[in-house]
Amino acid sequence: MEVIETEYEIILDEICKKYGYETQDKPGNESLKTVLKRIIPSMLADYPQEDRNLFYQMLTHTPIVVTENLTEDDLKKLTDTYIGNINPHIIDDDSNILGEYGKGVAPAAYISSPILNEDMQLMGKKSFLYLQRLPRFSKEFTFLGTDINVPYLIHELGHAFHAEKNAYKMLEDGILLERIGTAQFKYSFEKISDGKRKQKTTSCTGLFLEESLNTIQEEIAMARYMKMSKEEMQKKYREVLVPSEYQGLMSNMTEYLLEKIDTNSLKQYRLSGDETKLQPLNDIMVQTDYWQNKDQTFSETNLNSPLSFAHKKNIVTKLPKLSMQDFFQTYQDIYFPDISSITTPIQKIDNVLEQCYNFKGIKYQFNLYNPEEKQQYCDIVSQILQEGFTLINQAYDIQKSQSHNIMPQIAQITNTVSKSDIEKVTKETKSGVKNLIYSRQGDRIEDEK
Repeated sequence: MEVIETEYEIILDEICKKYGYETQDKPGNESLKTVLKRIIPSMLADYPQEDRNLFYQMLTHTPIVVTENLTEDDLKKLTDTYIGNINPHIIDDDSNILGEYGKGVAPAAYISSPILNEDMQLMGKKSFLYLQRLPRFSKEFTFLGTDINVPYLIHELGHAFHAEKNAYKMLEDGILLERIGTAQFKYSFEKISDGKRKQKTTSCTGLFLEESLNTIQEEIAMARYMKMSKEEMQKKYREVLVPSEYQGLMSNMTEYLLEKIDTNSLKQYRLSGDETKLQPLNDIMVQTDYWQNKDQTFSETNLNSPLSFAHKKNIVTKLPKLSMQDFFQTYQDIYFPDISSITTPIQKIDNVLEQCYNFKGIKYQFNLYNPEEKQQYCDIVSQILQEGFTLINQAYDIQKSQSHNIMPQIAQITNTVSKSDIEKVTKETKSGVKNLIYSRQGDRIEDEK
């Protein structure tokens, strides 16, 4: 930590001068420069010199904008200021394929855009990140000693850091690939008239894995920033500084993945975008019974499989309110995806995390003090968790057998989600069931083209 605190001082002075960052602390309100001096070593303590240099490089061309509350028009003006009309020959069709995730203006975001010439050659990129200033006199955050939303800043710097290398690539078929950590977006460009092209988002994978991994790293860095252990921070500031509390299902499953399987490959892939780094992880997962028989396992007619979509649809049809059934109908491609189109096990994990994220949208429609509705809620939670935990557990068993030089057997696990698992994610207490996912709106990547 001490080495890191001295190596970036010149860079910090340069970017504060370049972007006009506030450098003077005020009583009870630390400046952006002071906050960054504490954030940088907190985020980079576990990274080697090469990776730290990548982070410093990102800081030099990614302005940090601290704003008041933003409307959609405000965000557009902000994007025009920091990105500009760099691709006048491209028209964005503004399609949202991200479900609940793509709605509204986020309280903080990392925004990036490629620079493409008229021959559609990639010439570079422009990016910035913004975060809305904490409300004045907010008692909830006074302990931070600044009106800068420190956890949000750490979170968005995490996305920017992991998008610094190999962020864009133009594929041979004219599809543009964008990478932000584990998240990949693909864009097509349709020729229209007068040399212009219409851009359309055609796919998105790995987004919810990226959010979950970034959240875990955010909490580690935030605990260092606060000079306390993660456990102390979770106990003292759980609803304020611990996003895994309101991202519940997503974070629980991702932490479980990191605990059970050797996932150094995920860390390497997140920084580099080199898909060969994921190969060891996918090689383990494709050996599972889950993956070998995925088409049959997730069948809409196979009631014998506890993971089948037929089981999930039976649960949905019993839900007490029509609006919940409508929700699942709206997002049926997320909750009942074409499993043949999911080409790697990691993509299936990401799909389960997306289900977890979207599910919080209807959680508050359940009366969890009503035994029948509580059971229906737990049935859906169990179904979602089984889709992820079964794959992770089977992969863990195979990895363990291989590490002991035992001929790997296809793992067969049927009881993958226990009663204690459900109790953990529903946060049962004597007074009833606490909210698993808090109502506070979480951070997210916001990609504006």
